[in-house]
Amino acid sequence: MAQLPKRLTFVRHAKSTGNTMTADQRADYPIPNHQYPLTLVGHMEAKHAANYLRLTLKDAVPDLFFQSTFLRSQATMEILMREGLGHRLQAPITDSRLDEKWDGIFHELSKKELEQRYPDQIRLRKRSGYYHYRAPGGENCPDVELRIQSFFSDPLIVNANHVLIVGHGRWFFILQKLIHNMTVQEFIELKEKEDCPNCSITEYFNPPSHRGLPESVNPWKDKIDEQPTDFA
Repeated sequence: MAQLPKRLTFVRHAKSTGNTMTADQRADYPIPNHQYPLTLVGHMEAKHAANYLRLTLKDAVPDLFFQSTFLRSQATMEILMREGLGHRLQAPITDSRLDEKWDGIFHELSKKELEQRYPDQIRLRKRSGYYHYRAPGGENCPDVELRIQSFFSDPLIVNANHVLIVGHGRWFFILQKLIHNMTVQEFIELKEKEDCPNCSITEYFNPPSHRGLPESVNPWKDKIDEQPTDFA
């Protein structure tokens, strides 16, 4: 993939209402996926993450701050900026190339609706597999890879020393696939672990370590009661 900046700090968005619901519940939810607000727990998670960044980054303030077009990413960034590094931060840049992988009809409809309206798509999804299948109105993983490649080929990113991104879990797994040159099967195994808690922080330095995946930090662990979440 295109070259990473010298330092990349990735923060997954804090817990949103979508993370507290099942897929069927989200299908009946009146608010669209990209407009899910943070929960009260999410606000606390983001404040802990902000404090961690303030203490660890100190004067090593990133050159650029990026967020997706999704409300949960922007709300998390706002807390990080307000509670973490305050006036020293420039305005974040909103970039749709950071948006979460979009699953089309599987993002919008309940299991029952899918079975009634799109039995052929359910069959195709099972046959093609998660990585390659593209739902009507959605993306597959290679589509997101192209977005990521485009983002990190942007001259603004190429010339930056330190970039901070507030983004999404599945997007980040796909980024890690590219960074570590994973096979499709290795990527599927990574995704199935779902080891990217809300408001966890992961850092990459260029060149990336060959010792495997970097260890993520969860600043709110043992400070907030952990609750079951769902990737949304």
